[in-house]
Amino acid sequence: MSDFKLIIIRHAETQNSKDRRFQSPNSAILPVAHKFVEQAKKTLLNVGTKEIWVSELDRSFQTAELLNLPTRKMDLLNEFREPTSLFNKQISASSSYILDVIDKYDDNPNYVREDGESLNEFMNRILEFRTQVENGDEELTVCVGHGFYMRLFALLTLANREKINSEMLYSALNMKVDKLNCASFIFKDRKWSMEAWNSKMSALLSQPV
Repeated sequence: MSDFKLIIIRHAETQNSKDRRFQSPNSAILPVAHKFVEQAKKTLLNVGTKEIWVSELDRSFQTAELLNLPTRKMDLLNEFREPTSLFNKQISASSSYILDVIDKYDDNPNYVREDGESLNEFMNRILEFRTQVENGDEELTVCVGHGFYMRLFALLTLANREKINSEMLYSALNMKVDKLNCASFIFKDRKWSMEAWNSKMSALLSQPV
């Protein structure tokens, strides 16, 4: 397949994200979020999406389950891994692991704390996922993923990996992406480009590659 579209949907809201706490792998989506999935479900069924790729984290899988379509779990889609010691604790600038690794990125892109993940590892994982999508045979791939993952995917689409620095990472971190909104990427003529950001899925799926 030479040309195709990739859409990454951000998972529905969880209690931890609402309370500004670090997410754990088993953070569950809120019951009130279910109604916001309905329009996405109708859109996906109308265009004949066969399967949704999801991360292994509960909030991603639970969002995808509401779409009533077959799912494929992929660890490459998992959100940036923060230290276990932070799970469920209140988020602040002083405690933010993401800010910590970005601060140190220019000097050490492999900086890691405890059992967290380095930004180098994270970007390698995103690029591995991207290569896997390139080698598939679908005209449309839909994923349910995570906010920081989407931001870094966009950065790796817009910038050369070797030129990425901490300033660019901070800019990516500040890109707004709402729960259940999505980013759309086009792979055409062996090149990636970003079609839309923080958009509603119904508008994206009506546009040809």
